[in-house]
Amino acid sequence: MTEEMHVPGEQSTPSLREGSAPPQQTASSTDWEARYKGLVKKVEELTIANRTLTEQLTAKTSEQEQLRSQLVVKDAEKSASVGERDKLLQQTTQEKMALEAKLAELQGLALKVEVINELGRPELLKIANRLPSMADKEALKVVLQDFAGFADELVQKREKDLLAGVTPPLSSAGNLKTGLPASENEWENHINSFDLGTRERQTALDQYWGWLEQKHKS
Repeated sequence: MTEEMHVPGEQSTPSLREGSAPPQQTASSTDWEARYKGLVKKVEELTIANRTLTEQLTAKTSEQEQLRSQLVVKDAEKSASVGERDKLLQQTTQEKMALEAKLAELQGLALKVEVINELGRPELLKIANRLPSMADKEALKVVLQDFAGFADELVQKREKDLLAGVTPPLSSAGNLKTGLPASENEWENHINSFDLGTRERQTALDQYWGWLEQKHKS
């Protein structure tokens, strides 16, 4: 066995056997192959991930379109519901106002009947619906007393005319000339053709009392 001599300061180099490749060239070839295989694997992973993400994106896009379509439908349904609600609310409000007006009219008529009975003037019941409605009972009593007094004056004047031999008019031609009603029903329709509290209705009432006075004279 021979011993190899090492000179200080020199690096020993491994002995190469005949037919063997240099160590550096073998390592470089191995590293390149590993990197290539790793790159191919990475590309495959990225391709699969990209395909998965594309499928998910397509699904989400389809879902978004479906939701948008549903939202459009819901908005249309909401608008229709709001319109129907507003229409129903308006109709209900109008019906409520009509019922309140009718209730006020009936309450006013009931109060007039009550006061007429307290005054002991049942003859006023015939024209109760033509008399003004009032919420204040005492004020209504004063008004009805004035009406009753006016009727009493008409009766008294008629009696005096009869005792004095005054000849009554032959017909209600004056009403025909003026175009005013000539009967109780016509006067009722004429007065009720005007709204409560209006100047036209009050004028019609005044004309009606004038007609009554003329009628009693006859």
